[in-house]
Amino acid sequence: MAHNFYATLPIITDFVQITDASCYQKVPADWYIVVSDIEQSTKAIAEGRYKDVNFIGASTIVALLNLQSNLDLPFIFGGDGATLLLPPWLVEQAKPALQAVQHLSQSIYNLHLRVGIIPISEVYAHRYQLEIAKFAVSENYAQAMINGDGLTFVEQTIKDPILGAKYLLAAQPSDQPGLLDGLECRWQEIPSRYGETVSLLVRAEAATSIERNQINRHVIEQIEAIYGADAEHHPVDVQQISLSLWPKDLWAEARLRGGSSKLQQLRYLNNIWWLNVLGKFLLATGAKTELTDWAEYPQILQASTDYRKYDAMLRMVIAGTPAQRQQLEQFLDQERQAGNLNYGLHVADSALMTCIVFERMGRQVHFIDGNNGGYAKAADQLKQQSHVHQGAITLNAVASSKTGLLGDTSSPSWGTC
Repeated sequence: MAHNFYATLPIITDFVQITDASCYQKVPADWYIVVSDIEQSTKAIAEGRYKDVNFIGASTIVALLNLQSNLDLPFIFGGDGATLLLPPWLVEQAKPALQAVQHLSQSIYNLHLRVGIIPISEVYAHRYQLEIAKFAVSENYAQAMINGDGLTFVEQTIKDPILGAKYLLAAQPSDQPGLLDGLECRWQEIPSRYGETVSLLVRAEAATSIERNQINRHVIEQIEAIYGADAEHHPVDVQQISLSLWPKDLWAEARLRGGSSKLQQLRYLNNIWWLNVLGKFLLATGAKTELTDWAEYPQILQASTDYRKYDAMLRMVIAGTPAQRQQLEQFLDQERQAGNLNYGLHVADSALMTCIVFERMGRQVHFIDGNNGGYAKAADQLKQQSHVHQGAITLNAVASSKTGLLGDTSSPSWGTC
């Protein structure tokens, strides 16, 4: 299979197109899927360590993107972990990088990062499906949209103590240079301009992909009906973002990237503190340098956020009022009682931003999560609902026939991909 499969995927430009089956292509069978998550992340979040959790969750992504210059890989940030797809030629190079992140997570944060790599051929051998689309978030960032019941199969396999053992990686120290280059956490919490920041997970529960697409489209339309257009509920308001001068806000980055000794970490902390002092001045004055237009940068940052995405479930971070959230919950409860979906929802007053910045005015992505646990806490509610859902997928139950999204030729089309 061609190395440039993902790079040459057609681009979708309207978020609702993620519900259009024709916009997805089957992931090549010789590719691999990487799944990472922090074990007992709920406990760490309860201890107030949500920034550490988010930072480690993003680390597996940046470690793989740093394997080669300008590497374009499909990934989804999940708050306490990530999902990535790898071409076969990159797998052996990726393993030590992932093991190094595992070691850093354990040695610095005392967080156990579980990482597994499963061949896509294994997913297909069990008759599950995995498709992918590519959504242009901005000119600097295109985001993968991953679909198919294969994701649930992979997650359950990795977490199974017997079935997952042969796919799991073990932590190993490494002196790999530039492992986490570009990974930053230098912004204050972003307050919601309306009072609430909602972290939302929605999983359509239907027998066919046509029905799941219709459910997801209905949810997206209702969110827009309740909260307004994208710009109205975007959780990152350029008027609200501010570089932090609080050492506690910068400490997660300093610990992970500063070096092995406390002295090295403190030196790194001092360095990025002064960079933030300079950055605040440049942003306030709208200064232009040889490389950066600081008056334009807040808009570039906002446009490169991943506040909405899809990996067989909708993931969104939304700014709104309590009344809007209550209306949303009422709609979701009605749909859940009808058997159409399960959901998880967490409410905070602000959002967190963890950043990968390779070029200040170019290639970058800013991962958005709700404060105080965000996606991870929403996932807990979703799991509780799923326990009572009788149609839940199991590792031992393979349907007599499965049709991927690409096979649903009768699915309605809502745009050109």
